Amino acid sequence: MTPAMQKTRPVPRRRLQQAVLPGSRSLAKVAAVSAVVAIAASGCGAGPAGRASATPTFGPVPASSAPTARVTGSLPKGVLASIPVDSPMSVGVGLGSVWVGSHRGDWLYRVDPATNKVIATIDIGMNACGPIVTAFGRVWVSGCDDDPETVAVSAKTNQVAGKFPSYSLPPGFGAGSVWIGNYLDGKLYRLNPKTLAVQAKIRVGQSAPCVVFAHGSVWVGDSFNGTVHRIDPATGKVIATIPAGVAGADGVMLMFAAGKLWVYSGFGVPPASDRGNKVWRIDPRGNTVMQEILPGLSHLSGGLSYGQPVTAIGSLWLRGTGTQVYRYQARTLRLLHAYPADQAAVGWTAIGFGSLWVGNMDTNTLWRDRLTG
Repeated sequence: MTPAMQKTRPVPRRRLQQAVLPGSRSLAKVAAVSAVVAIAASGCGAGPAGRASATPTFGPVPASSAPTARVTGSLPKGVLASIPVDSPMSVGVGLGSVWVGSHRGDWLYRVDPATNKVIATIDIGMNACGPIVTAFGRVWVSGCDDDPETVAVSAKTNQVAGKFPSYSLPPGFGAGSVWIGNYLDGKLYRLNPKTLAVQAKIRVGQSAPCVVFAHGSVWVGDSFNGTVHRIDPATGKVIATIPAGVAGADGVMLMFAAGKLWVYSGFGVPPASDRGNKVWRIDPRGNTVMQEILPGLSHLSGGLSYGQPVTAIGSLWLRGTGTQVYRYQARTLRLLHAYPADQAAVGWTAIGFGSLWVGNMDTNTLWRDRLTG
């Protein structure tokens, strides 16, 4: 093990702070956990399963099998391992590792899926909020509203390779560039993936933190207006604005699976207008949209669910409030299975290395669940 792969410092613990939810005009103050989750949920579920031919981003979901060693202790059935990490809100898979961002500390953890051990603790200088994604040999981590930056970490050196000031949750990758939306100015930024130099700026709306590259286009979620903008990367022009999602919601997720773009707004939707079990499906061949209902989704609280949806292995995955992770067949939205998550915690999820990885922020653990089906 090289020195760069060693833990460097003990992880500090920080108190959650009250915050104003982005995009929300009615909720000025909320309980600490709810505020943090709603802020984090403003990002996009740009998971590693998107297979658009023009997307040189995440590659295939790692296919190595889960460990076969028997797990002892009091873990729920189906949990293969519980890995101690500080306040794991953000989780991502790629470049041979599982990556976990601390929400109370300025840390990015690198976990070896072969041993279920933390092999590097990297100081990224900010709290992590959005889902973690990998592209261009780097790990991309988004900060919270008090840390308005996107940080790129080199997987070779375990060091911060660059930062870009922007209030945005995870960027999209395609056409040889990084695409980052900025909630503060309503612009989409096209960046050089090595230098992070700005190549283009595109105005897309009042709220534009969510980006995914799929089907040869850049898709940007606008939670203020409840729309999705489709952009031609060759011209930088908005070629379609599609109504999808709930206007005024505190976040919107974009995912690409089964040849469709999926839009989810269940993380802070107005309780009077939505239960958080709706999803919109956009067909990129004609920009047509259809609203669907996620069956069997329980444990919602006032239209607020915890943990971002992701796409992988032909499925949509969504964590409920303080409970299970639900898996839906992407083409039919049939509920396939529910996986364990710590009921006392909230956090985000990722799929890779034959397992489901579940961040449990409040109990400082990362769970590795066995995949079923």
